[in-house]
Amino acid sequence: MSKTKIYENKLINKSDEFVNLNNVLLYNCKIEDDGTNFTYFSESLNYQLVNCSIKAKGVCFNSENSVIYNTTFENSSIESFWNSKHIILKKCKFYANKAIRECNFVEATECEFDTDEVLVKSNLITLDNCKISGDSAGFSSKNIKIFDSNLVGRNELQYVCKVRITNTNITGRNALWYAKNVIIKNSTISGENIGWFANNIKLINCKIIGEKPFSYCKNIKLINCDLTEAKDSFIKTKVKIK
Repeated sequence: MSKTKIYENKLINKSDEFVNLNNVLLYNCKIEDDGTNFTYFSESLNYQLVNCSIKAKGVCFNSENSVIYNTTFENSSIESFWNSKHIILKKCKFYANKAIRECNFVEATECEFDTDEVLVKSNLITLDNCKISGDSAGFSSKNIKIFDSNLVGRNELQYVCKVRITNTNITGRNALWYAKNVIIKNSTISGENIGWFANNIKLINCKIIGEKPFSYCKNIKLINCDLTEAKDSFIKTKVKIK
């Protein structure tokens, strides 16, 4: 294995320096450009960003094995991760849209995503104690685990498959449309038209708030759930309630 190359307290504004690299650590660095440079870690392996600030588009494209800690992706850093895999994020903040797309093996802990279209068409995702504020989070992704998190927006988790959600608040309109094979435990789901056209959904110890939840669905099962604040529930849906 090659020795890790370390950059510390450095301003980086040339993407060519960071393409096709292996074993790089950036500590307390800033990545900035005027929009003409992008894909700083394209085709790169085994890199770490610690206490960094990112103001660049498409920073991590087609990369692998990244560990990102306490790093902020500013609103100009659209499409931060694309077609990458094995991404570990901790205490990071994202303010640009399309932050993570078409990625595999993503673990995020104590992260904040103030962005639309995060975690789109991705696979093997784990969110632990995260906050997502924005529309279309998780669209068409699969194999998702969400713990102790908060999701606010519209169209969250649509077309997802194989999802496990625990101790989480989901607030918004049209969440979980066409979702398939989902188990939700000890959570609150609030908003209009939640879960329409979903299939094989199990809710355990959950609270459901809003109008017309889980309508036009198949194979819906509720165990010890609170529906006192739900209106016109389960339109044209056969549901098992315990």
